[in-house]
Amino acid sequence: MVSLNSSACIIPIEGLAEKHDAQFDWYISISLILVICALAIRAYHQKQRLWVTAIFILAFGYLPIFLFYLELMGMVRLSNGICGNYGLVVVGKVTFFGSIIILLYETIKYIKVRRSL
Repeated sequence: MVSLNSSACIIPIEGLAEKHDAQFDWYISISLILVICALAIRAYHQKQRLWVTAIFILAFGYLPIFLFYLELMGMVRLSNGICGNYGLVVVGKVTFFGSIIILLYETIKYIKVRRSL
């Protein structure tokens, strides 16, 4: 019986794994920059509560790191037979969007504090 919605990597596309690795590196680097910006915003206006941002970073960073290690060990296949290292791209996207949420939260908190002064 043949499944019509399955995807298998029969002929790997040349350079696809390297492209996925580059996308993963890009997502992680931008996420790191965004998280540093969020920490800088919190340190600028409320240094004594810097731990709040650190907890958000740990909370939003735990799942992607956990998925990354499961993908590397081969316990979870996020790519479902797709050629290349698409699981790494998924982990990078989760990290990227988590860091955007953290930065938005810190920016909104900063704007509220500045307006109340």
